[in-house]
Amino acid sequence: MMRHPVHHRRYGAGASSLLICVTIAGASLWAHRDACPAPGIGWGDIAIIPSDTADPSMWRLVPGIGPVLAQRLAIAGESRILRSRADLAAVEGIGPVLASRTADCIRW
Repeated sequence: MMRHPVHHRRYGAGASSLLICVTIAGASLWAHRDACPAPGIGWGDIAIIPSDTADPSMWRLVPGIGPVLAQRLAIAGESRILRSRADLAAVEGIGPVLASRTADCIRW
């Protein structure tokens, strides 16, 4: 009786799907690498955020800003508290390091 060889996939279908997702994500990051010219921030879906009219979803595009800080920054912007780099310190949860990293991504 002749046995048929069993064909094994080395990595499986899950690995090819993962490879496609990683490739698409990498291409997206590469396309937006110069969106914010701030040194040390990195690159990705980053934009220059208007300090007075940005909503929380816009603030979330800045690296290091999570949902809670995004809400606080949106409220501070609407209240006209954010007028310069120094005003970032007035927002609870933003220290000097985060302020210096994000200040170049904000249009004052």
